[in-house]
Amino acid sequence: PRSAQAHSGMGIAWVAKRQYAKAIEDFDAAIRLDSKLAKAWAGRAEAHRLLEHLKEAVADSTTAIVLDPMLARAFRTRGESYLAGGQTEGALSDVNKAIALDPKYAAAYFARGDIHRKLRNADQAIADYSKGIEFDSSSPRPLYVRADLYRKVGKPELAIADYSRVIDMDAKKP
Repeated sequence: PRSAQAHSGMGIAWVAKRQYAKAIEDFDAAIRLDSKLAKAWAGRAEAHRLLEHLKEAVADSTTAIVLDPMLARAFRTRGESYLAGGQTEGALSDVNKAIALDPKYAAAYFARGDIHRKLRNADQAIADYSKGIEFDSSSPRPLYVRADLYRKVGKPELAIADYSRVIDMDAKKP
């Protein structure tokens, strides 16, 4: 039903506004109207993850994956939830699956970079952040994290370049 899609879209909008509880309400409504709407389950999973409700995030992501095994976003969200819960092996497996499904999915590369950073694999983390930035350079966070990694591995000139880009991005904010 269209209203299920509309509630799901509203939930996505609430997530963008960082109103996660409101997002969950709309995703709940979408799921009540259409329990097979994988994107609503994935959206609710993301809202739960951002609220650090990790069990709910994993459960909803898993439901989304069962409903639509090609939904890269659900694998990325579940992977990030696993990482937040300290399960790096499951996190890496899911994020790799997200990238396999959508090789240009910047957020999945950033998530894999976070996993490698946690595993203290700086070179792989830098490679993943770099790949993600290639697809989406609009957020300062990956640039900042990559700069920090460059600094730690003894590449100050690359760190300075990334820190400079972050500063420029911040200066252009309204």
